[in-house]
Amino acid sequence: MPLDTPASFGDILTDKLLVIPDFWLTTASIVLVNLGGFSGIVPLVVLYMFLDAFLGLSLALQFGSLFNSVQSASTVSGLVLLPIWVAEPSLAH
Repeated sequence: MPLDTPASFGDILTDKLLVIPDFWLTTASIVLVNLGGFSGIVPLVVLYMFLDAFLGLSLALQFGSLFNSVQSASTVSGLVLLPIWVAEPSLAH
């Protein structure tokens, strides 16, 4: 699907700035509450949540500007995030 929208670049940028961090922070909070992750060094856990959310934002903005279709951007983002998902559980110990 081509990324041909009547929205301006500022509209798209503002939408990404509002939606992506909120989604990632909400998802991370739900997962941490379910797993009991808010124990120990809570400020460090919250800092990690914010860094994770803004990493997702920066990757989404970069892939959105580099690729012309949603399919190619999502394929490359999956390939880029795969090492992070594989390494993350081993970094938790």
